[in-house]
Amino acid sequence: MDAAVFRSCLDGGKHIPDVLKDMQDATALKLSGTPSFLIGRTDAGGVEGPILMGAQPFAVFDAKLGEIIAGK
Repeated sequence: MDAAVFRSCLDGGKHIPDVLKDMQDATALKLSGTPSFLIGRTDAGGVEGPILMGAQPFAVFDAKLGEIIAGK
């Protein structure tokens, strides 16, 4: 990696609007950490389905998907 090119990109502010938009979206969805996973759907009204935050084992995802499929 060319440190000068990286520093120029970082200091240039080109991606600040994108980062701020992502932060705004996360706040609206009440996401407070990474990684965050939405198991379901989003629409204009918000989020439909559970949100999992933090590193989770496969069994947690499997259980949530099973609940959605079962209509719970």
